[in-house]
Amino acid sequence: MIYRPVSLCTFIRNASLPINTSLQSCIWECVYEDRCQTAVYFNDENVCSMFTESCNPNSIQPSGNTRATVICYGKNQATTTSELTTAAATTIMTTAIATTTTTTELTTVPTATTTTTTELTTVPATTTELTTVPATTTELTTVPATTTTTIPAATIIMATATPINTMCPIVSCFIIPSVQNPAANYQLESLDFSCSSSLSDFFLIQMVQRNYNETYAQQYQTFWSGVTTMSVVQNTSNIIFTWYSLLGQIVDIHGFPYHTEGQFYHEADGSARNTTNDTWFMTVQSTCGSIATYSGTF
Repeated sequence: MIYRPVSLCTFIRNASLPINTSLQSCIWECVYEDRCQTAVYFNDENVCSMFTESCNPNSIQPSGNTRATVICYGKNQATTTSELTTAAATTIMTTAIATTTTTTELTTVPTATTTTTTELTTVPATTTELTTVPATTTELTTVPATTTTTIPAATIIMATATPINTMCPIVSCFIIPSVQNPAANYQLESLDFSCSSSLSDFFLIQMVQRNYNETYAQQYQTFWSGVTTMSVVQNTSNIIFTWYSLLGQIVDIHGFPYHTEGQFYHEADGSARNTTNDTWFMTVQSTCGSIATYSGTF
């Protein structure tokens, strides 16, 4: 699952984590970031995205082919509790294959006051299990905790989101990904897209796999000035290009189609570099509240 904040201006930064890192590393990143209350751990890319707003289960959406886990970290609480939360019209599901059972251990950091640990349905004696029921509802059972591990107090939530405004017309977008090779060892991956209405929120990630020592070169966009911003992170596994709208700004329908582009060097043989492992993820919200999510490869 992936987290779609109420306002994308709550985005803090992307933290690039070491190879073979774990979910706990992203939790600690959020702990040491003073403003972080929600984080998204991208399992395959080893990237931790952090946000300032309190976690809202209705802001969590399916992530398509991208494996990601949402972390909700509540700060400044007298009693710190780790729990799995569901809301109306919310279905608990796993981050990988929905037909399997995922075992998740939720634990807390000791505080100066009494610490309460809440766990969900557990297998005998030691572990906490989240079970996907093959129906439209999810049943949760709490039992006394038996063993815990001290990590930051965080709630890991995996759920589907509901529309903000069910009376709002569904926003739809037409998106064209493309790849260009202007030089033997230089590549451009871009998206051209148009949507059916103006957007009050926009968020896009393009991820480039670094299988041939790909190195960041440039980032480009055609949004109107002062409406969006962009950033890039390069780690040992990926180059991650990000674009998102600024607080209070509207991506105007009259500006479509818009264009985003990530440029990079590589050491593959000419244009033979395989781009099918390079992915993109886009989420948009219309001015009346309709939300749509798209993802794909280049």
